[in-house]
Amino acid sequence: MTDEAAVDRHRALVLLRSSGGGGRDSRSADLTAIAAGVGGAGDPDAVVRLWTQVPDDPLADAFAGEPFDSVIDIETTRGPERLIALLSRLDLDTSSFDRDRSVVVAGQVHQLDAGDGPLGLFFCMKPKDGMSVEQFHTYWRHEHAVHHAHRDGTGYHQLHATHALSASAADATGVAPSGLSGVAIAVIGAPPPAGGGRVDRGDRENFVDPVTEIGIIVERVA
Repeated sequence: MTDEAAVDRHRALVLLRSSGGGGRDSRSADLTAIAAGVGGAGDPDAVVRLWTQVPDDPLADAFAGEPFDSVIDIETTRGPERLIALLSRLDLDTSSFDRDRSVVVAGQVHQLDAGDGPLGLFFCMKPKDGMSVEQFHTYWRHEHAVHHAHRDGTGYHQLHATHALSASAADATGVAPSGLSGVAIAVIGAPPPAGGGRVDRGDRENFVDPVTEIGIIVERVA
């Protein structure tokens, strides 16, 4: 396991839902335009990733919640204040996305397997009934990640959200805080096969609320 515990990494995901006014190409163009004002803002320790849901996402019908179409993903090693400053540069007034149906989540990120790639699997999660947020974070990082998570060495990151930072991110972007406790981000080589609207929850049954969980397959725009 390559968790870089000594590195203070903070990350925010702006989880966007389409307004229905444009197609995939339009969403990708708008994502690029939105992020143009950030671009690391001259900060070599900031990373901006843009993601859009793959066509015919095999996970699209596997969860009760409505999936997200696109993701603006910003990470920095210069602390939470720098993250919020970067988020404040985003201009989300575009025709492609519905601000009222989009949300943001922010917190500290742990790289369990360092790596990056053009295709990702995102699981957006909250604790199951009867489990505290603290118990959720502990189990996810120290039990699930070690023994059960989707890890092939090409990249597995855990975004452990905090209420305070997500609220600040919401103020900075003008979209609602997601209420999520965490997002698992795994680099994958290919989308999993379609499962007929089903997904194997495996160990997630032990700590993730099945009603609010959302999974999406995304590919990099930039």
